[in-house]
Amino acid sequence: MYYLNNNNMDIKSLRIGNIVQAGVKKGTSAVVILLKEEGAIARTEKGIEMEQISPFNLTESILTNLKFEQSGNRIYKKACIRVEVKDISTSSGKKEPQFMIKLEDSSQWKKIITGVHELQNFYYEHTGQELTNE
Repeated sequence: MYYLNNNNMDIKSLRIGNIVQAGVKKGTSAVVILLKEEGAIARTEKGIEMEQISPFNLTESILTNLKFEQSGNRIYKKACIRVEVKDISTSSGKKEPQFMIKLEDSSQWKKIITGVHELQNFYYEHTGQELTNE
């Protein structure tokens, strides 16, 4: 069974190797190891396999851990990929980072992403290489 944890994550957006959040405890990262028609299984660093997964939120420190280099004010780059970070105000008045992604040779920002798996998929789609923290 695949649980969404009230997040908008489509099972079809996942690939083997994607980094996701496992279980209900925030900050527990896991790597997708199996995709099934009805869901996915991810393995935590401690080797625990979990079916209850949700997107792992992207942060600037994760960009750095994934070897993105800062090039300018809150712009990160790796290979042909650029990620720009801006603070936006939420409906509650809090400021939260927003991550926009594009190809280096494009003048327009492609789309807003929130999860690490989205960055991994975009990177793979445009470079043919896996994006991992190794």
